[in-house]
Amino acid sequence: MGGIGKPVPAPKPKSSTSSPFYFRTSERAPPIVASVLEERGWKNLNEIDPNEEGPILWNLLWKTGRFKPSDYRHADPCQRLNHFPKAGVIARKDTLIRNLRRMKHTYGSVYDFFPLSFILPNEYTKFVNCYADQEDKRKIWICKPADLSRGRKIFLIRDIGELAYDQQYVVQSYISNPLLVNGFKNDLRIYVLVTSFHPLTVYIYNEGLARYSTEKYDDSDHTKLLAHLTNSSLNKYNTGASVEGIESGCKQLLTDFFKMLRKEGADVDTLWLRIKGIIISTLLIAAPQVPKVETCFELYGFDVLVDQDLKPWLIEVNSSPALGIDNDVDRRVKPSLIHDLLDLLDFDGMLGRYEEDWAHPTRITHGGGRRAPVTHYFDLKEMAKKRMEEEVRRKRAVMERRGKKGGAK
Repeated sequence: MGGIGKPVPAPKPKSSTSSPFYFRTSERAPPIVASVLEERGWKNLNEIDPNEEGPILWNLLWKTGRFKPSDYRHADPCQRLNHFPKAGVIARKDTLIRNLRRMKHTYGSVYDFFPLSFILPNEYTKFVNCYADQEDKRKIWICKPADLSRGRKIFLIRDIGELAYDQQYVVQSYISNPLLVNGFKNDLRIYVLVTSFHPLTVYIYNEGLARYSTEKYDDSDHTKLLAHLTNSSLNKYNTGASVEGIESGCKQLLTDFFKMLRKEGADVDTLWLRIKGIIISTLLIAAPQVPKVETCFELYGFDVLVDQDLKPWLIEVNSSPALGIDNDVDRRVKPSLIHDLLDLLDFDGMLGRYEEDWAHPTRITHGGGRRAPVTHYFDLKEMAKKRMEEEVRRKRAVMERRGKKGGAK
């Protein structure tokens, strides 16, 4: 991960130097995650029969949805979960807008990178007043559900009579001068890994996607969604459609997109600096709201639209960016992304550091306490067995307390 413009090397499987690592994924987790982990020698607990192998503690738990508070409480130092608690505060459209407004009120033009927005139904009256006062009566507004992804239930309006919604929506001023490639609209998907919010530690992947609409841009007809929306989940079903000059359907490598801009004389370095500024400024919103947890990481997908003046606009942030493989561009980007992510998390080094810590039981922690020595701390099967025994004892104690209370009555 690093700067834009460097070629992405082919992913090289990296085998573990210690005992095998174990992972577990949710049913909706992208298959590429399990594929890359198994390529690196990891064992999939979803495919292991606990009755035969006995309980085994996982090293990595990957879910598309959010985790329960108990998942964070029970996670051990040698385990990692792919979401921080409350990190979704910037991934939901309405909370993102509220926080961006708050920061813009405090820091002014530093946060001038998102369109004028209204959250409905709470701000319906404000939106109506703004609509009535607008000089351009043909202005387009884009309407998005606050908590849906993949382009679902998005629509565009010109007349307020077209506005109809059955859930919380975000209505935004439509950016009507997007940068076009051969007449097609596009946006950029930037992959961002956060390994810590305290201190904020961010890695921006050196490859990403330029995603295209599959019908030529036409602002005279706001009902042609495939001319206005760049979501790959929608455009990939426009069978037979392709963007002129783009090799693989409706996607292009981010580095190829920037090379194309450079040939046209664009200042790509400044554009990239502005995009990185948007990413950092947005993550600074989440940092104070995310508790300090050392057993998590977060892979975000930032969607950025560039207009004809080469100004980048933040469209939205995804906390579970799509990692499906639909074409050759995906195959060149996403497996390498997961390999790089795992290299940065450094599970081998993580276990080595904690093994050293536990080997010195008198070491002083930042809180002033002392770490107790633990025997066979890194024996994952033994660790899981002890965890289960503790859980049984806890449940028995709860049942006994409830029984005593019932007897007292």
